[in-house]
Formats: sequence, C-alpha cells, structure tokens
Amino acid sequence: MPHNNRPQQNTARQPAHHNTHTRRTNVEDSEGWTHVMNNANMNRCSGRRGDTHKQNAQTQQSQAGDNSEKYQSGYTVEMLTHELDLYSTHWRGHKVSDDLKNLFKDSDSVVNNIVVIGLGSLHNARFQAKNDSWSQLIAMRDIVDFLGPEVDVPIVFQDPAFSDIDREFLASIGYKVVNAPDGWMSVGPYSLVYGIHCYNDVLSSVVEDSRPAMMIRNTVDPNSAFWDPFIHGSKAYHADLIKDYFQTDFPQPENSNAFTDTKIYWRKASCKKGLCKFPAATVTTGEVK
Repeated sequence: MPHNNRPQQNTARQPAHHNTHTRRTNVEDSEGWTHVMNNANMNRCSGRRGDTHKQNAQTQQSQAGDNSEKYQSGYTVEMLTHELDLYSTHWRGHKVSDDLKNLFKDSDSVVNNIVVIGLGSLHNARFQAKNDSWSQLIAMRDIVDFLGPEVDVPIVFQDPAFSDIDREFLASIGYKVVNAPDGWMSVGPYSLVYGIHCYNDVLSSVVEDSRPAMMIRNTVDPNSAFWDPFIHGSKAYHADLIKDYFQTDFPQPENSNAFTDTKIYWRKASCKKGLCKFPAATVTTGEVK
C-alpha cells in the first residue's frame, strides 16, 4: 500500500501518553481517513501533531500516486482479475511465499475475521505503489490459506484510496469493502488486523481496547534509536500494547518495499493451547526494557 511510515529522527518532544480507556471519537482527516480515536488520544490529531500528519500524508501521496483519472482510465474488473493471476504466479515463484508458509503452518491462533486497512488502489497509483498493493493482497490471501482449510472467515477492506473498480473487483473475489469507520469498528479480540505501513499511533489507538489475536503492521519498537514520541507516540503506551504478543519479522521479498519495517504480532492468549508454536529462532517475546 502507498502509506509509508518509515522511522525518522526528530528532536521535538511532547509529554508521555498515559493509557486510559475512554469513549471513542471519529476524526476525519484531509486525506479521507476517518480515525476512531479515544478521547484521551485526541492530541495526536490536533495542533502540531495534526500538521505533521497532514504533511506526511501529502509526502506519501506524492510518492505513491494520486486518485486522478489518468491512472484508472480504461481499467475493468476483468483486467484486474487477469493481473491477480499474473501477480500470484510471480509471488509464488519466490522463496518469500515458502518463508511465510513456514511461519504460519504451526500456528494455533484463533481468528474469526480479517480486517485489511489501507491496502491502496490496485490500479489507481504509480507503478511501485501498485506493485506493493498487489504483493500485500496476495500475501494476505496466502496467509488465509496457511491458517488452514477449516478457516472460513469474513475479510473486510477499508481504504479511502479505493476506486469503484477496486471495490467491484474485491467484491468479485469474495471480500467486503466498507467505508470508514466500519473497518476499524469490526476489529475484535479474535481479529487479524492487516495494516501494513499505516500510521503507527493511529493504528495502535484503534487496537488498544480489542487487543486483536494477530496484527501484521509496522514494527513497534520503543527501544529503537529512531523512536520519536512526537512521531510514533509514547514509548510506555506502545510497550504496554505489545507486551502480551509474540512477534517476528515479516519475510522480505527481493527488490520490493512492500513489507519494509513490518512484523507479525501474535497475542499469546489467542492461541488454542496458550502458546503459539513458531520457529524459535525468529520469535521474540515483545518485552521492552
């Protein structure tokens, strides 16, 4: 997807956020996103924080493309279906698909729905952004297969960047496309939240109450030298968010930025036997010093 959230250095600081549970408020930004925010976290969408958020979104839009007609002229559902076949064949010819399968083959996580946030348009974007969106879609489809044939769960997509053709195509292959904030609101304790390169603090504010069974998202590492509370939010807040999760790096395909800085998070209590079985060499406990 085109939303990039790379770590940046910044000397500005703001007071640490204290995790409180309050009513949620819907906030719509200039890019079309409706964020479901706890009232205690509203400072993240106002003042200097809001200005930075808008500037980041504008930068990402200039890098990833826009919604102008020049990118979508002539596209049909049939063309996207053909591209799905081509991208799927290309993806499964690479080692990354096998690496992903090995991570999920022994998973005992219980998932009853999948919420895909911010995939990006599959045609209405510049070349690299479109390629990233296709890679992320096909990886998600692989993960559904790897969870087991007995897993038949609803899959919901939310992204203001979707065109009518994107929506029609995703519906044609069995998915539901919703407007904000319906995607956010469908996240529960047994959800798999698939939000690659979404804004870290915004995504965290949505999942903090539900603590979903699985998250595939940007790395949450408050110990990182690049962590800046002004950009990423409170260290203590995010440390508390991930303390009950196992985590491992998402496999990286060659010559692609589709999954940079992405991790898979499994909530420990979401596993059938109380402990998820994953390759020991790749899994960390998520503990933060």
